[in-house]
Amino acid sequence: MKQLVVHQAGRLRKVTAWRYRARHETDSVRAPKRRESCAALVFANEKLKYQKLELMLAANIDIGDIVAVLTYDDKHLPGSRRDVVEDLHSWRRKLKSILGYSPRMLWCIEGSHSDHVNKGKRYHVHCCMPAAAGVADAICTAWRKGIVLHTPFELDARKWARGLGVDTRDLGSEVMGYEPLARYMCKEHPEYNGQRTWSYTRGCIKPDTDKTLVDDDYTVVTPKGCTQLQEAKASSVGYEFVKFLVPE
Repeated sequence: MKQLVVHQAGRLRKVTAWRYRARHETDSVRAPKRRESCAALVFANEKLKYQKLELMLAANIDIGDIVAVLTYDDKHLPGSRRDVVEDLHSWRRKLKSILGYSPRMLWCIEGSHSDHVNKGKRYHVHCCMPAAAGVADAICTAWRKGIVLHTPFELDARKWARGLGVDTRDLGSEVMGYEPLARYMCKEHPEYNGQRTWSYTRGCIKPDTDKTLVDDDYTVVTPKGCTQLQEAKASSVGYEFVKFLVPE
């Protein structure tokens, strides 16, 4: 039997299948784990972080929605990440007052990769939200700390990257889909262990996950009419993976 896992988030589908081995099928005994590899653990956590964000973005953001950066000018530079969090909460309250409702959004706070000599961290906020009527103007009106850059989200990451002045080399090897944006928003390491580097509002839609057992001859394929983003296979362990976008 194979274990089949299907993640559904908006138009995005991630389907994984691998050989399912029950305990009585295993002919070897694993030695007790003595020490976790720090490097391997960090790598796994970083990968899981952007994969979770990728699904959340796909569930809540579509083509034409807003990808924005809230920047600080020299007069309003925050002294710490805590100050940025307070500014972000204040900005969201002003947005609610202007729009009459709280828009759902996902965001992350960054600063470590843009250190200025003798000036400390240059904090800024990346955020994504649906492009409802008046939202683009409202996010600029509500933010009084510096310049707001915003552009429509596109499945081709090179397009929204140009709109924000982002170096396409920061997007990774993939340029299509939600993974480049998720990787870009997760590119910074946390300032301390256990820190959550990205977050979202309560109104955000959560992706669905379905797990089932299928026959050994089951093959994972991209359905006809869908746009394939990624495919991977490892015959030695019966692992198959495919990521694709369903039609609008």
